[in-house]
Amino acid sequence: MNLTIERFSKGNKYYTDKISVHNGQNFQCIFGQCKDDEDVLIDYTLERKDTLIPDGVYKYDWYYSPANKMTVIRLTEDPNGVDIKSRVIEHHIANYPYDLKGCCAHGLGIDINVPMLVSSGVAIKSLFEKLGNKTGTITYKTI
Repeated sequence: MNLTIERFSKGNKYYTDKISVHNGQNFQCIFGQCKDDEDVLIDYTLERKDTLIPDGVYKYDWYYSPANKMTVIRLTEDPNGVDIKSRVIEHHIANYPYDLKGCCAHGLGIDINVPMLVSSGVAIKSLFEKLGNKTGTITYKTI
């Protein structure tokens, strides 16, 4: 199955410039929306601004993540055909930008005032059930 992550830009109601502070560090985030092959909204996404996955089409597989203690989606090939498995860029549960280290989180809603994703665990479970262990591509772009 193929997914598209559309990141919100300035002017969108889900765009935020707010900084999240955690353990003395500042984190900015970019919210987006995840859509399926038919352009239907699945859920919302969160990435850290400083580790944003570059725009383009990436291949993914399923990978047991020791850090997240569960099987997750892992990006395997970048838009240039380069194997990036060793970078371990995952889609996983996370509510806040400081929960991410270059990965992408999914949630059922967005709270731009905090900023955070809402119900990330429920969203990931639903997404993974929808994908059914199939592989495919994920397109990242800014709208």
